[in-house]
Amino acid sequence: MKYLQIKDKYKRLMYHKKELSRLILKSIVQNLNLDNQIRNVAMYKLDDLPKVSSSSKICNRCTITGTSKSVSRKYKISRMKLRNYGMSAAIPGVTKSTW
Repeated sequence: MKYLQIKDKYKRLMYHKKELSRLILKSIVQNLNLDNQIRNVAMYKLDDLPKVSSSSKICNRCTITGTSKSVSRKYKISRMKLRNYGMSAAIPGVTKSTW
């Protein structure tokens, strides 16, 4: 699972590097007031950007185990680790609910 965390860090780094250029090119492509030639050039440049730099390639992963399923956004850990740490009172403010 360690290699998946490394891969995810690389994807996030590439996204932050290319975010501004991708946003500018997308806005040029979607602007209907510009000439078609300019929009086509922007479309080709957008297509030349690495696919890894897309925001849809980024996946939330647990910082401890590296799993991608049911990760809490607030704590960035999976539900199983959140439950374990919550039971042992390792996370402040999280307690077992009783009713």
